[in-house]
Amino acid sequence: MRNLHRTVIAFLCAVLFITLPPLNAYSSTLTPQTAAAISNGLSTEPAPEDKYKFVAENSLFIGDSLTHGLSMHGRMAEPMFLYSTGSNIFRARTGTFNTQHGDQKTVASAVAAKEYEAVYILFGINEIGFNPNVFIDSYSEFIDYVRDLLPGARIYIMSVLPVSRGRDAAGVFTRARVNTFNERLKALAEEKDGCCFIDINSKLADANGFLPDSSTWDGVHLNANEYVVWAEHLKSYTFD
Repeated sequence: MRNLHRTVIAFLCAVLFITLPPLNAYSSTLTPQTAAAISNGLSTEPAPEDKYKFVAENSLFIGDSLTHGLSMHGRMAEPMFLYSTGSNIFRARTGTFNTQHGDQKTVASAVAAKEYEAVYILFGINEIGFNPNVFIDSYSEFIDYVRDLLPGARIYIMSVLPVSRGRDAAGVFTRARVNTFNERLKALAEEKDGCCFIDINSKLADANGFLPDSSTWDGVHLNANEYVVWAEHLKSYTFD
């Protein structure tokens, strides 16, 4: 039965597989919405309940193709980025990730080389068609795994990013599912010691909760400038 469950998860992950575009697919034009979001992000004070200092060179980012985009366009050279296109929370503990340095590492091998003080996790868009309970259970296990590897690290759960209105209308990748996953992730962060939920959506979504068409090339992945918005929000929220 367990093997059947793993087979079903692997099949669904393949169905929901998302790829990064070539670099020239990204827009290089800064939209008014992007400029405003960057301005708002830079002026945001660190959350009062989170007094931990972000040390860029001692930070580890783990995630899927969106994390890859952040590593390329977020203008943050110091952290270590672990990313894999189509990756998901179900294979995060044992899977091999690419790094921005051109090599490959597992989470365990990455932390064996360096004791990181902060870990930023982004999973959810590739799992959006799954039962939220299955997703959260696996996410909770992964957080416990990271905590065992890095007992003193601060763990940040980044929200599942918004999708465009067109993607929402097509089904599967819907605003409602994104919101449900984020509500559950926020609650999970509150349950876990040393964990913090970071809402990225408020800096990227429009007034209706959708990713603007001007901010994305496929309704899910961001244009280059929006990764800067994301990165600046992380800095405003966690950098000292």
